[in-house]
Amino acid sequence: MRDAYGITGTGLTGKGVTVGIISIGNEVNTLPDANRFAAEHGEPVFAPGQFTAYVPADVAPEEGSGEFAIVDRHLADVVSGSIIVGFTPGYAPDAIVAYERAFQEGAVEGITFTFAGGDSGGGGTPDEARTVEYPASSPWVTAVGGTTLAIGPGNSYRWEIGWATDETSLSADGTSWDLPPPGYQGKASGGGTSTVFPQPFYQRGVVPASFAGSPPMRTVPDVAALADPDLCLLVGETDYNLDGTLSYKVGNGGGTSLSSPAFAGVEALLVQEHGPLGFANPALYARPRSAYHAIADNPAGTPDTVAFAVVSHGFVDLITPGQYADANLTHAPGYDTVTGLGSPTRQLIESFRRKH
Repeated sequence: MRDAYGITGTGLTGKGVTVGIISIGNEVNTLPDANRFAAEHGEPVFAPGQFTAYVPADVAPEEGSGEFAIVDRHLADVVSGSIIVGFTPGYAPDAIVAYERAFQEGAVEGITFTFAGGDSGGGGTPDEARTVEYPASSPWVTAVGGTTLAIGPGNSYRWEIGWATDETSLSADGTSWDLPPPGYQGKASGGGTSTVFPQPFYQRGVVPASFAGSPPMRTVPDVAALADPDLCLLVGETDYNLDGTLSYKVGNGGGTSLSSPAFAGVEALLVQEHGPLGFANPALYARPRSAYHAIADNPAGTPDTVAFAVVSHGFVDLITPGQYADANLTHAPGYDTVTGLGSPTRQLIESFRRKH
């Protein structure tokens, strides 16, 4: 993925930049799990003092206390979160006010917030109002959508489409599919238009009026990166077994819970080169189109989408990506409610280079 997104060869490693990950799980095993996975897969382990877990003793992680601690103590330069405080329209205005204040204070301090756009497509049905997740829909954070990324020989970038898949399973006798392909709706990158936040200035002239509505409102996501769990990254973590015991497992990890920290990693490179970004969206939207992979509605060079078979837990599934309509998402050149501006290219990194 580093090669496909143009990171390799930049000379940037994120050195000196602190990335914060907001989680709702038990963080006790995070460091040993990360080091074990790195050692077993040829990656460097964390150096002493390079990783710190902050686990509030008196507040449940799902209450989002991590954001406020990060701002109050300036614990990170770039922050990635994959939590849902609620959905808009109509959720907990008091909570939203508190979060918005934290994000604005973080922007003043030079902290960049990045949140997963969600894994439920556009929400609702084509006849219903789309719902978007919060805090991803906050105009003060960078909402990250998901893609299906095809990587070729030498880790080259082949093509990329918005993550919105349909799937069907191989029958027990192996002679047919349970449902005719493409099957039933699977997961999809979250996106849509808020009914709470007006359109921020940085989206004017970029987000089509057909998406933003009248009056124009905040639309998500802003950017995107690899998320498809069927063509994704291996993850190693200690987790519960069916009998309640704990053990270390390696398996596929994906969703926008992956694309958000992946894009936060790119932002860490930008901070290393450019200095603190703080509120990043105005700068991200001001970049030229070449800074992002233009996400089309079909793989490059094909008249229609493709399908591929995957084996998971002993079952064979046929996956058909790019099913926007089933996910209540809309594709358009330049911006869409699946991937926003698109995924990062080498030009995005180069556009933040300091002029010496």
